[in-house]
Amino acid sequence: MSVINRRILLGNLAAVGASSVWPLAAQAARWSNGTLEGGSFHWRNGGGDPYRGSLAQAIRLAGINDAATAQALQRLIRAQPGGNSRAYRIRDGDRLGVMISGHGWVARNTVAWPSQWRRGASRTAAVWYLDNSRYGEVRVMKAHVCGNWLFEFFGSGRFCRCSPGQGDAC
Repeated sequence: MSVINRRILLGNLAAVGASSVWPLAAQAARWSNGTLEGGSFHWRNGGGDPYRGSLAQAIRLAGINDAATAQALQRLIRAQPGGNSRAYRIRDGDRLGVMISGHGWVARNTVAWPSQWRRGASRTAAVWYLDNSRYGEVRVMKAHVCGNWLFEFFGSGRFCRCSPGQGDAC
């Protein structure tokens, strides 16, 4: 499966939900670094598809289309290349958000399974946090094993699945 087709498939799954396109996904569920299962990308082989693009490309692919936010992230990462928080230890079952790997394909709803990583590689990632009025708190990670970028959005930019007026906290 080509990189473009993988990117389209994963993007479509995120947009319409895995259940409506699962028969298609079941035919193409395995890649060099993981599997697509139940609408989530299960990252099972750290280092299996290292990222080869630029940070600016990864930011765009993650869905950050606001120039000011993209520039702020790039400045933050250039100023503190090791992260602005201590390294993150990736554990089985961690939900890591959007992952950009390979030649720029996008995996949404990434779940890590480092116990199955074949290379015995590092399970850590550099971490940056940025508070942003448009996206809320943005967590960006760069996995040490492969250089794949991971983006998670917390706060105002996050989709709320609650029912307003029902006592849910959103």
